[in-house]
Amino acid sequence: MHKVMLITSTIALLVLALTACGAESSPAATHESVPPSPGQAEALATAVPVLDVDESTLSESTGSFTLSSPDVVEGGALPVEYTCDGNSATLPLTWSGAPANTASFAVVMHHIPGPGDAHWYWVLYDIPADVTTLATNSSGVGTLGTNSVNGETVYALPCSKGPGEKVYTYTVYALSAQPQFSVPASEVSRSVLLEAIQNITLTSAELNVTYTRSGSEGDQQPPEQGAAPETESQPVEQVETTSSDAAASTFKLEAWADNWFAAYLGENLIVEDSVSITTERSFNAETATFEATYPLTLNFILKDFKENDTGLEYIGTPKQQMGDGGFIMQLTDLSTGAVVATSSGDWACTVIHEAPLDKSCASQANPVAGTAPCTFTDLGEPAGWKSPDFDDSAWTATTVYSANDVRPKEGYEQIRWDASAEFIWGPDLETNNTLLCRTIVSAPASGN
Repeated sequence: MHKVMLITSTIALLVLALTACGAESSPAATHESVPPSPGQAEALATAVPVLDVDESTLSESTGSFTLSSPDVVEGGALPVEYTCDGNSATLPLTWSGAPANTASFAVVMHHIPGPGDAHWYWVLYDIPADVTTLATNSSGVGTLGTNSVNGETVYALPCSKGPGEKVYTYTVYALSAQPQFSVPASEVSRSVLLEAIQNITLTSAELNVTYTRSGSEGDQQPPEQGAAPETESQPVEQVETTSSDAAASTFKLEAWADNWFAAYLGENLIVEDSVSITTERSFNAETATFEATYPLTLNFILKDFKENDTGLEYIGTPKQQMGDGGFIMQLTDLSTGAVVATSSGDWACTVIHEAPLDKSCASQANPVAGTAPCTFTDLGEPAGWKSPDFDDSAWTATTVYSANDVRPKEGYEQIRWDASAEFIWGPDLETNNTLLCRTIVSAPASGN
């Protein structure tokens, strides 16, 4: 009897030892993994298990949890419509094979530009467990985290800088619980998310894609820019032609504003700043492409941030002050690669909201809009001002400023500006809060 017990105990110890060895030899999860070089990945990425999960569940899901897209294969080239050169939309994604006890999903898109560095463009969590697909330009599903391009809680579109092919990695995480954070939602970055889900990740899967920008050389290509999928505009209709058989061209509009702008081709919206005017530090660049025919009537609404009609920021704090504006833009005809329009003193602009009319308002302990010295003017938009036939001859408020005057912040350096592009605003950078601006772009003269 003692021999049987001894043998049984010995077998049990051996089993425990072998189990321990197996656990030690299992590779630990690496949330900061470097994406493979193009062509090295398999048709679908294999799930990457992490530690501290139920072994039986993990063994069922490992290798069966996959991430794919109907528009690009593993290791394939990201279609241009999902980049800054296209519609800036989010890529449609589909995953399958998640463990049965999955409580929610999280999705991250990142790029490793070099050792020890990571850029992230899309952080999305709290995706319900019954959701296994994100549509193109997905919105209304899950909670958005920040991106490393402008720090906002929006999707930032890839816009690879420098020569050569870049690899971008999409990762979906199957989680056993909802992630909990010690920081507000506005600070949930990729690293914050990965730390929060470290012990609740059941399994994950990757999709690696490549992107190479064309039409630029070397480090002359602009770097990444931010954009929110839920506010991306679509190519506008062709509304103006020089003749009945005029051929449409594709144009790229690039702009930076302190703080917000909307651009129109006639009455049709081209692009609206993806960061709300209600956000005080809405400093970011925007890029949009559209088709049209010469001549183009471009109309712009420009706004500086203000808390209310006093025109002030940080009201009731020691930082209470007037804001200041600034806008710069350029338009490129992609058929020729030529910059055909830039913001300049030749534009027609008018100020429709000005506040405060007395700058001593900024020093008031209790500033009240409409009460001296915090009075203001609000003229509203004149009827038909976006029409090509609108008479803007009285719009003489256009003023050119230097970069030192405007002090451009985040986003401005993301664009390689043409030498002719100038900062413009109304006569007073501080009190001119909302402007309307117009310019007509005629077809460039053909060379002989």
